[in-house]
This record gives sequence, structure tokens and C-alpha cells, in this order.
Amino acid sequence: MGMDMYIEKIRRNPNDKQDIVERVELCYWRKFWDLHYALGLYDKDDYNTDVPMTKDDVERALDFATHNEDYFGGFSTVPQLCELLRDYDELKRYGWDIVYNANW
Repeated sequence: MGMDMYIEKIRRNPNDKQDIVERVELCYWRKFWDLHYALGLYDKDDYNTDVPMTKDDVERALDFATHNEDYFGGFSTVPQLCELLRDYDELKRYGWDIVYNANW
């Protein structure tokens, strides 16, 4: 069974915080279980949930992805994580939430 993992930016309806009006994928991994466990953002039974990421969480993901090859044998998301870390504060200032989710 495969696992798909995402870091996304989402914008919520200001009148209903449960209503997501925009979702943009920033990073994607497939079967990168080591990263999933290294992030430690999940309860083992908590799947398909948008888990908020702090700037420290993004930095931890970048550090891990820089030193560990992903399922495809590369480091393809390192540039996206660098951009996200650089832009994190600005994204938050403009109303975006940064979230992690995994599903399988």
C-alpha cells in the first residue's frame, strides 16, 4: 500500500474556518515513511487530516529531506522546502495556513 504526503497552503473562509476556499500543493512525497515519522505531527490513527505546520516543522522537514533520499531516490523537494521556509512568514501574513497531510 502506498502513502501520499503533502505540504499545502490553504486559505480558509474568514466567516467559517472549517470552509477551505483555496488549496495549493507545495510539496509532495510518495511512501516517504521516514519523513512522516520524523515530523511526528500525527497520531497513528489520524489520517487525511490537515495538520498545521509551524515554521520549525518546515525547518525540520527541510533538514530531514536534505539528508535522506525520498522514495524515488532523490532530494527533489529540497528546493520547494527552501522556498517555503523563506516565504513562511509572508504566507502567514497574507492569510495562508501551512498544513501537512498524509493518506493511504
